Order: sequence, then structure tokens, then C-alpha cells
Amino acid sequence: MRKIFTLIIFFSFISFGFSQQQTITGTITGGDSNETLPGVSILVKGTTTGAITDYEGKYSITVEKGDVLIVSFVGYLDKEVTIKDQAFINIILVPNIEDLEEVIVIGYGTQRKSDITGSVTSIRTDDFNPGPVVSIHNYLQNTAPGVVLLQSSSQP
Repeated sequence: MRKIFTLIIFFSFISFGFSQQQTITGTITGGDSNETLPGVSILVKGTTTGAITDYEGKYSITVEKGDVLIVSFVGYLDKEVTIKDQAFINIILVPNIEDLEEVIVIGYGTQRKSDITGSVTSIRTDDFNPGPVVSIHNYLQNTAPGVVLLQSSSQP
């Protein structure tokens, strides 16, 4: 009985040594602008374990040694990083210029700018007036020419 108990403890220590998890942290930046990228998807290859970078481009994910991280972001090439003994990994993504096309976000989805039949108006943050604004409806209607907005209920 002692031998069996000793073998069980021995094998549990061996399996514990092989499957140690570690937390990896780091920052993800874009290679074209060297700015941090918020909302980058980080996934452990072959699993459903993942993380997303915060607004400063920082991430934290728990992995095992030898795992492969797949880092992806719209407009950039996917990058695979193999985990070794490091605890901090900074990743630089390379822009994918070939697949980058201007996309317009419309009320019910997205479309390429070349596919839209009609007029498109852009309102940038520079266009916002710091003056008094009664409602967003009023502001959009006065900023974008030809826009008519109707509020169907009194709910915000």
C-alpha cells in the first residue's frame, strides 16, 4: 500500500511540473504608427482561451509553456508567438495594406465605400461644437446636410 501511495504522489508531482501555467502580460503596438492597439484579439491556438487588449494596448493571459498565441486585429497581419519562459511579451503587428479598404459603417451593418449608391456624410470629432446641444438628433440634423431624424418614442 505504501508503494502505491508513493507512486501516486510521485506521478502527481511529475504531472504538476509539466503542466504549470504562467501569466503572460505585454503591450501590442502597430508597426506602422508605433501606437498601442486597443481591442486586439489574443487566442491560444487550438483552444478557446483568449484575451483582448485594453484601451492602452495591454493584455494579460494565462498559458502553459509551449502554447502558441495567435494575435489578430483588423487591418494587420495575424502573428503567432510561441510561449517560452518569458513573463512579459511585447508584440508589434505589421499592417496588411493589401486587404485594407475603406469601410463605411451604416445603420444596419457595414459596406465598402465603392458599393454604396447614394451620398455619404462623415462627421468627425473635429466637427463637434462645444456649444449647447439639446439632443444628438438635433445635432446630427444640423451638422449633416439632408439628414432628417425622427424620434419614435420619448425614451432616450
